[in-house]
Amino acid sequence: MHDALARIADYSWAIFTSQNAVHVFWDALRADGRDARALANLRIAAVGPVTASALLDCGLAVDVAPDRFVAEALLDELRLRRDVRGARVLYVAAEGARETLQDGLEELGATVDHIVAYRSVPDGSGAAELRRRLLDDSADLVTFTSASSVNAFVASVGADAARRVPAASIGPITSDAARAAGLEMVVEASESTMAGLVDAITAYYAHAPTPS
Repeated sequence: MHDALARIADYSWAIFTSQNAVHVFWDALRADGRDARALANLRIAAVGPVTASALLDCGLAVDVAPDRFVAEALLDELRLRRDVRGARVLYVAAEGARETLQDGLEELGATVDHIVAYRSVPDGSGAAELRRRLLDDSADLVTFTSASSVNAFVASVGADAARRVPAASIGPITSDAARAAGLEMVVEASESTMAGLVDAITAYYAHAPTPS
């Protein structure tokens, strides 16, 4: 990260796919004694409104943000621009991030420096209690906000317990991971935000049959 910041003037674009990536990037920038002025000549893209809001809190307004909050939609938006082909791009993301965005940008002729800003590590301390509740049918729904959360959940409680409770997901990529794990998907947010997930769950239960 610090090596990339040392040559920030070489980049034409900076792309962020999570607020966590924004926070880590900003902390590194401030640790180097700089602020938003260092990115004055860069165009900035964000995958969704939460990420865009985190950037704006740092004084960085985004140039591109898609209507659908997934990497594929951001890539579609970037394909429409003439200033992406051949550009040097700083892509700040999590460890294990899908390669969709990087591969698509490189197909456009961009040079992409993918900086791994952080990693998500499961905390299994509550796994035994969670498994017990699932096997006791104490839960009606389990919610997921990322594919990695699906994988961590199944690994923590075991496939047998994980499949006992229907699932709600924040968006299509997360839903695909849940289905691949054998989970029953009953809710998918139409807008990939926490608020969108809450709205989708509320609507689901508003129309669900009343237990006899």
